[in-house]
Amino acid sequence: MKKNIPWQALLTIGLVGAIVGRFIGGVVGDAVGVLGDICLLIGIANMIVALIKKRKEKKAQTNTLSNKIIIKSEKVEVDKKSKIDYFKYFAKYAPFIVIIVLIVIIAIFINNKSGLKNTEQNQDKQGGKEFLFRKQTECMNICQAIYENHKKLLLTIGTVFSPKYAYNESKNACFYSGGWVDSLASNTKLVINCQTNEEVLIFETDRNGKVVRDCNTCVDSFEEYSRREKEYMENAN
Repeated sequence: MKKNIPWQALLTIGLVGAIVGRFIGGVVGDAVGVLGDICLLIGIANMIVALIKKRKEKKAQTNTLSNKIIIKSEKVEVDKKSKIDYFKYFAKYAPFIVIIVLIVIIAIFINNKSGLKNTEQNQDKQGGKEFLFRKQTECMNICQAIYENHKKLLLTIGTVFSPKYAYNESKNACFYSGGWVDSLASNTKLVINCQTNEEVLIFETDRNGKVVRDCNTCVDSFEEYSRREKEYMENAN
């Protein structure tokens, strides 16, 4: 015959699961927390059933004894004994009831605290997204002026590449990535700090693909330019 898990064990497992789940957080933590809550509920239900069953058994024993007793004085003694047994029964299980109440209070407190923490984290994330969006918009407005200036300068002598604008959070600066091909087929790619108008990265070649410019911010290969451009242009749009 299959033996049921004692309600005391279920309450312990439920409490541990609820605490650990809220502490871990995330999908796994939520799943563990829910399982802990389920164990708590099952444990409380089993405890109530066990107490009711034991109460009925005691009551049945008392009734059987009462039916066999005829003398009135003996019935009075049985009633007194029943009252005494009731108080003994209550005194015996009162600590368990107190523990259950405390478990429920602790679980509710942990759940509320976890919910508050998740709410604060979501607010921080939302605030971060709004800040980043605002900075990207500001950068686009600043950097677009540089792009428009390039188009005017090269209107009749070259073609300007489609621009990219970005707010670099780690550098706290706005960057513009673009370039052009002039009438001699020279190819210029560059990254500019839009707030200082400084050319921070340059790659320039002639029509044969030979590097024709040497400077502190110049690179001599397209691969190196692409790698460093990504570092500047995080969150590009």
